[in-house]
Amino acid sequence: MRGEGLVRLGRYWAREVWECFRDLLAAEQFRCPFCWSLFPDQPQVEPSLPREGFWFPQAGCPGCLALLPFVTPPFCDRCGRPLRQTASRLCTDCRRYYRFFVVARAVGVYDGALRHWIQLLKYGDRVEIAAGLGELMAELAGRDPALAGVQAVVPVPVSPQRQRERGYNQAELLARPVALRLGLPVITDAVLRVHGGTPQSLLSGVARRRNAFGLYEIGRPAGIAGRSVLLVDDILTTGATINEVARLLLKAGAAEVRALVAAVGVQRADWQEKDDRQGYLEGIQGMKRNCR
Repeated sequence: MRGEGLVRLGRYWAREVWECFRDLLAAEQFRCPFCWSLFPDQPQVEPSLPREGFWFPQAGCPGCLALLPFVTPPFCDRCGRPLRQTASRLCTDCRRYYRFFVVARAVGVYDGALRHWIQLLKYGDRVEIAAGLGELMAELAGRDPALAGVQAVVPVPVSPQRQRERGYNQAELLARPVALRLGLPVITDAVLRVHGGTPQSLLSGVARRRNAFGLYEIGRPAGIAGRSVLLVDDILTTGATINEVARLLLKAGAAEVRALVAAVGVQRADWQEKDDRQGYLEGIQGMKRNCR
């Protein structure tokens, strides 16, 4: 009996020592907000990561960061949308429509893993994803000269009904790490969303611009009067929502509005529509020649 008691006592202390050692190891690790895996404080940078400056442990594990479709030049000088096969420095929408914001920048393209994670954040209650995306946005805000000099951070508001359903505003969750990095206040009541309206994701570009008008109104603008404002949201597609909120912020007394989003959507017209149409016409002409 005495020997069995010593064995049990030895197992007890071995277990206690192991748990203390495990906790010590865990204290030097982070849990990835995207996949939940643990990874070291200073892991090795994977070669597949896009560029120096977007790697730091708080954002996510190397595997998840390697899946992000980061925005890389060339991109639209105004809205930050990636551009290819064009000599213009502005995208089709920014050439066609007036923008009330000075400039907008995005971490990545709204596609692939980034699209999936934003949808989980908005519709799957995965609020921890905002921590990772928010850190990447904060890194971009601190490094991009186009976003320098802002004095307050304003998240795009959601309707009261959506706030009750989700329990949070994803734009505000993204804005918090950005404001913390820049040492700026987060002002959530400068502009309010007063109507639910049709979700923008269900509408076309022209319909989105019409739908955005009237959804928001000026709230308590004292915090943004005379200041350069950084407007934060999760996605910029047509820019209709950002543009309408920026218009109201200027109307409420903001000196200027710059925007920062986690993801930006690409426009077909800036990538392949012209080439597809040209190829289609050439194909038709070839068929006509062959039929003669």
